[in-house]
Amino acid sequence: MLKPFQRWTLTRVCSFLLNVVRFSAWLIFTELALHFVYSNSLSQHPKVVAEMGSWSLYGLGYCMGQFFMLKYVVMYGLMGTIAQAENIDAPRHPKCIARISLYSDMWRYFDEGLYRFLLRY
Repeated sequence: MLKPFQRWTLTRVCSFLLNVVRFSAWLIFTELALHFVYSNSLSQHPKVVAEMGSWSLYGLGYCMGQFFMLKYVVMYGLMGTIAQAENIDAPRHPKCIARISLYSDMWRYFDEGLYRFLLRY
């Protein structure tokens, strides 16, 4: 919800700029990683995937999940930072999926906005 106007203090400006730089760095990291690792292109080459060993498949699945999470972190983080600068409450950025041990907690902590929507409707 909207909050009353608050003046921009030095702390608020520094926090805003730090978050923008932090999430922009994750965006650059993701772009560089996707430039060298073509994990999504393997869906076009099922023969290559069929020849992979178990550990390679586990690593591929883990990397695909991490890239998916990084996309969410960048999008939710940048937009959440802008919303926070405008005094609008936005869902927090997602938790790291490598730290979630129960799938039932996945949507509760990974996509908080979707979780609230599903509970409400």
